[in-house]
Amino acid sequence: MSAHRLLLMVGLAFVHGLHAQDTGKLRLMVDPGAGFQFVLDHKYRMSQKEVELGAGPHHFQFWAPTRKIVDTTVVVEAGRMKDFFLRLPYSADYLAYNRAHTDWKAKRNLWRRAGVVATLGTGIWSLVQYNAWKKAADQLDDDAALYEVSSRTPELVELKDDVIPQHKDEFKKARSGFYVAAGITTALAAATVWTYVRTGRIAPPEYHDSEKVRFDGLVWIAGPGGGQWCSTISIPLDR
Repeated sequence: MSAHRLLLMVGLAFVHGLHAQDTGKLRLMVDPGAGFQFVLDHKYRMSQKEVELGAGPHHFQFWAPTRKIVDTTVVVEAGRMKDFFLRLPYSADYLAYNRAHTDWKAKRNLWRRAGVVATLGTGIWSLVQYNAWKKAADQLDDDAALYEVSSRTPELVELKDDVIPQHKDEFKKARSGFYVAAGITTALAAATVWTYVRTGRIAPPEYHDSEKVRFDGLVWIAGPGGGQWCSTISIPLDR
């Protein structure tokens, strides 16, 4: 190996050693593990989970969708890897949206389920009334058959004057009961369909992430006019 090449390798190793002594690495263990971003030293917007920085304190502003902005300062130690742990709290906007969305869904399901339960109940009632109507009709058929084959005068008189009129009344009542039950069931079924359609048109609450707007304002944002500087409010967190 030539002396020139040897000196070059030694120089590179020396420079690398100086660089290693002046920088350190941070492994960012942030909850949520995906989707978080941060602004480093009020200048650089980044999203990676590992960074190499100069030794000393560095300012971070973390954010993730549905979470608050968190400010913190981390001291980087030269020549070593350091794990940094942080859990981003949910933002007030998200918590309010989550409550509103839960209420909206609960009310929608309440109206829909009430209609289904009512329709199902009256449907069972209609089935019971239909069975009573059919049973009364069968009884009248039996009475007619008995009347045709009966040869005893007292039995014919009883059938004609008492039994058959009574069974006819029962038949009419059962038929009327079925018509009423079927009509109510049909009306409730139509109302349930209308309820599904009506509640389906009610838009769910919208989520407005003001924390994202504030986070976007932490750094210069390019725009048609060349860009702009925005200010923000953040939450101090001592680390």
